[in-house]
Amino acid sequence: MSKAKAPQQQRQQSRKPDSKPAAPKAPGTKSDTPPRLLMSYRDKIVPQMTKEFEYENVMEVPRVAKVVVNIGIGEAKDNDKALDAAVGDVVTITGQKPSLIKARKSVAAFKLREGQTIGIKTTLRGLREQVVFPEIDYDKIDKLRGLEVSIVTTARNDDEARSLLTRLGMPFRKS
Repeated sequence: MSKAKAPQQQRQQSRKPDSKPAAPKAPGTKSDTPPRLLMSYRDKIVPQMTKEFEYENVMEVPRVAKVVVNIGIGEAKDNDKALDAAVGDVVTITGQKPSLIKARKSVAAFKLREGQTIGIKTTLRGLREQVVFPEIDYDKIDKLRGLEVSIVTTARNDDEARSLLTRLGMPFRKS
């Protein structure tokens, strides 16, 4: 036994084992198991797309880079509660607090001044974050608003992107 390893082994033996059970994970924290969408992507979608588009490397297969959730709130300039309600809705949907989007220019026709809050957005990166879209209870919503969801992929062309999103379960109209 070497001299360097002897003190280290003595320290490990002298430590008392923790008898406390591990605390349960809080909701919203990362779990040890990967999400089902990520496992489906790795196990099914990557081999299918590699075969379809004849990729030579697994890293060439397109993936979802980010999902951007955006709400334009034109009424926020008159009604502060509308902004708070919309922020609450986005937090419920995404699990993240959105950033406020402010007007860059004043537009007299819309009674809009530079610096006023006109929208909110949040960006979800990685498949772990992108699986948190729960349904909202309509009784708790004060007003229906438009919600824009932009899905950004690493695909090089529209055919690759459409194939990826179809395999992930995105419904497209048959034309």
